[in-house]
Amino acid sequence: MVFSIISVDNIKSQKYMTRYRFTLSVPTPIHTHNQLLNITDALRRAGCTDASIQGHADGFELVFNRSAESWQAATSSAIAQVKRAGFNVTGVETERMVLTENRIPA
Repeated sequence: MVFSIISVDNIKSQKYMTRYRFTLSVPTPIHTHNQLLNITDALRRAGCTDASIQGHADGFELVFNRSAESWQAATSSAIAQVKRAGFNVTGVETERMVLTENRIPA
């Protein structure tokens, strides 16, 4: 058996985050399989590991399921990561409801 010792102070100081689902639009057309691989590698290196990619004629969309303290924190951190990967974001779409109502420890 394995036991963990958790201090009461640690439990009281934990921040809880909510998971948000939203989509970022990126106007970069994908023409080849290698381009798609390069894009996904750049996004992964920038920290976009909680998104799936959907390509279309005008570019691609990233569908995020991100845990954060607020919707603004979730979307702004995702936009910053996409920009760090070298892409521009032209739109943010969101669902009105939170993906989970359960609180997730940070």
